[in-house]
Amino acid sequence: MQNGASNQVYETPVCLQYTESGVIPHLCWELSSLINDENSPLIVSLSKTIIMKNAVQTFGKGFAKYANIPENRPFILTVNDSLQAIKSGQNDKLGVAVWTPGGRQKINSENFTELISIFKPKMFVSLCDSDTPIDATVKRVDRSVTRTLSYLDDCLSLKDNIVFAAVEGGFKKKQRMFSAEETAKRDVHAFVIDGFHMYGEETVEKFDTSDVKQLLKETLNLLPRDKPRVMFGAFNPKTVLELIHLGIDIFDSSYACFLTERGMALTFSDSFDISNLNFQTLNLLEKDYVEDFKPLSEKCECYTCKNNFTRAYINHLLNTKEMLAYVLLNLHNLHEYYEFFRNVRKQLSIS
Repeated sequence: MQNGASNQVYETPVCLQYTESGVIPHLCWELSSLINDENSPLIVSLSKTIIMKNAVQTFGKGFAKYANIPENRPFILTVNDSLQAIKSGQNDKLGVAVWTPGGRQKINSENFTELISIFKPKMFVSLCDSDTPIDATVKRVDRSVTRTLSYLDDCLSLKDNIVFAAVEGGFKKKQRMFSAEETAKRDVHAFVIDGFHMYGEETVEKFDTSDVKQLLKETLNLLPRDKPRVMFGAFNPKTVLELIHLGIDIFDSSYACFLTERGMALTFSDSFDISNLNFQTLNLLEKDYVEDFKPLSEKCECYTCKNNFTRAYINHLLNTKEMLAYVLLNLHNLHEYYEFFRNVRKQLSIS
C-alpha cells in the first residue's frame, strides 16, 4: 500500500490506526509515539467528527491541523466507526444515517462532498449504505448496492484524493458479485469489502469467517489484484489471519482498543507461529490478578511491560477507576496488535 500524499510505502498486510475523533483512545500524540505502528495512516470516522464540521470550516485548514494530527500521519475519512454498531433501518433515499453524540444525522452525496472539501483528507472511503445484516431482504440489499454505486460516482467527481471504494451486497451472492464487478470498473485506489458485519461489539462476538469465506473469495476474484482490499472492524488475531489467507490486505486496530475499554490485555505465546496461532486475553478486572506481580506479558517490549507495570497494579487502577489504567493498557494492546502484524508479514515473506 502506498500513501500517495507522501509516497510512503506500507507493507501489507497492514493495520491502520483506529482513532476516536482523530485521537488514539486514551493517548496523547507524545505517548502515541511509543507505539510501534510505523506511522500507519489514521482512521477518522464521520460518526464521531461530523459535529465538528462548522468549527473545522471556520478554522479553514482541514481536520488534520484542527486536530493537531502529526504531519507524518495521513488520515482516511470513513463513514462508519469500527467500534460503533450500525443501527439498522435508518438509511433511506435521503441519505446514510450516522449516530453522533448529538443524535442522528443524515449524509448524502451533496453534504459528503462538502465534508471532504472542509476536512481535506488525502484519502477517504466512498459514502456507502452498509445496512445489510445477515437477515436483510433482497430488496434492502439491492438498495444498498444501487445507492453505494451512485454515491461512488459522485465521490469520483472530486479530484486529488485517494478513493477507497466500498463493495456491498451483504450475504446475497448476485448482489455482491454485481457490486464487485461494477466497482472494479471505476478508477479507484482500493476496495473496502463492506456489509458482512454491522460493526461494534457484535463484530467481536459474532463475526465468523466461515460464514463469509466462499462469498468473500468469489468477491475478491472479481477485483484487480494490484489494488489493496480492505476490511474494517474489530477482528481478533485469529480472524485477521483467516482474512489475510483469503486475500484481505488492510485492517484497523480497533480490536486492541476494544479490549482496552473492557480492562483486558492481549497476549501471545513466546513462540509466534501463524500456522498455530496462540493468543489470549486477560481480564484484569478479575480478582485473580490482585496479587499477580508479573508484567502483562513476560517478553513484551511495550512501554507498560518494560517499565514493570504489573497485572496487580493495573487491576488496582481499573478497580479504582483511574485513567492511567486505560493509558497503560492501550499502550500494551496496540503494541501487541501491531507486533502481531509485523510477525505475520515476516513469516509470510519467509514462506
